[in-house]
Amino acid sequence: MAAMTPAARKRISIPPVSVFDNSAFSTEPDDEPVTVNVNGVSGEQLRSLIERIEHVVDEIHGLQSDVKEIKKEAKDAGFDVKVINALLKIRRQDKDDLDEFESLLDVYRRALGPGKS
Repeated sequence: MAAMTPAARKRISIPPVSVFDNSAFSTEPDDEPVTVNVNGVSGEQLRSLIERIEHVVDEIHGLQSDVKEIKKEAKDAGFDVKVINALLKIRRQDKDDLDEFESLLDVYRRALGPGKS
């Protein structure tokens, strides 16, 4: 029999989980979280990290909703949201990078000559 790689041994040593047992994925608030250590992976630490990520993702979704509302407010006030988005992109850029971009843009426009540029 050929020698197994460490990765193959690791796959074999993971205990099987019943496809009908989804208690580890329950999000019910009344459930007492049960965590275990499997192959050096701390269930408690993993649960903590996942819950923190979920919390941040929820915050991001809330903030994205706020941004959408502000852009709607800007549109209702008569502003062009595409131009606002362009300004936001410009304001996020490093000043040196922006200066270089604008210089190249000017050079390219002049190279195209009069007309559509």
